[in-house]
Amino acid sequence: METRGIITIEGKAVVMPDTEVWMTTGEIASLFYVRGVSVEAAIRKLQKEGIADGGSCRRIRLSERCYTEVYGMEIVIALSFRFDTGQAALFRKWIARTVAQSKKEPTVLFLHHPHGAYC
Repeated sequence: METRGIITIEGKAVVMPDTEVWMTTGEIASLFYVRGVSVEAAIRKLQKEGIADGGSCRRIRLSERCYTEVYGMEIVIALSFRFDTGQAALFRKWIARTVAQSKKEPTVLFLHHPHGAYC
């Protein structure tokens, strides 16, 4: 089984893993304090709108016959803007601070508008 990172919130701090982020719908639901069906519906909407591409989702093996879908950081960030919870707001603030404070390399953040405009 491969190693994957899961983002958590402890108190008022976002805890980022040292490995690449790949989370299940249940883990994303726990992160943003919403129901799993809400996460699944929001992911379907992101895919329908073309915001999420195939590279932001993969299937991993849990056991010999059991597989599950996991979603990358792109989906987690997009979903944080879909939910109106304290945890989602905390995560959005963390994203803004992280991007604003990044000094090592230039950070490029693409924002997608549903009508096709990028900035």
